[in-house]
Amino acid sequence: MVTPEIDVPGKPFSYIAHPTDQMGWLFNHCGTEITPEGYLYTGYGELLFFVGQNQSPVKQRLRTLYKDYLPIYQYEVEEDGLVYAFQMFASPANENEPTSNLINFIRVRVTNPPARPRVGAISAWPCATATKMAGTVTSGPPATGRSGRTGMTANLSIPTGLTRLKVMSYTATAI
Repeated sequence: MVTPEIDVPGKPFSYIAHPTDQMGWLFNHCGTEITPEGYLYTGYGELLFFVGQNQSPVKQRLRTLYKDYLPIYQYEVEEDGLVYAFQMFASPANENEPTSNLINFIRVRVTNPPARPRVGAISAWPCATATKMAGTVTSGPPATGRSGRTGMTANLSIPTGLTRLKVMSYTATAI
């Protein structure tokens, strides 16, 4: 148990030092753990997230549910003056078969306070391999990953007037 002083005032807090959450689907035998850092662990591997110009590992131990009750987990991290907002949920690959392979959907939005232009980056890497998915985006359209690829990097140039940017939609399948 930890003291609430380690959490930001006015934001959610937890007495648990290393909390985890689970994403799944009713009657599905698969599930995904959201680790204490905010990574995704399926039992087959772990998907790690890195943000900022120096590719700092994401470390956010507290998550909330979207609208306080929907099974979409969300959390934010700040790096280099940018706010990276993560949202994630799980769903079966076939909506008519709840026991089909579970797919994790992840969305990351980057918010830039309109004070000045900033540069940011986000990467998603699997823990079991050092292979990086091809695809670097610089000041262009959102970068998108597809099932079967192992990681993604998106480099961002975010101008002053742009306050929100959808960075990445990444789908990982546990097979």
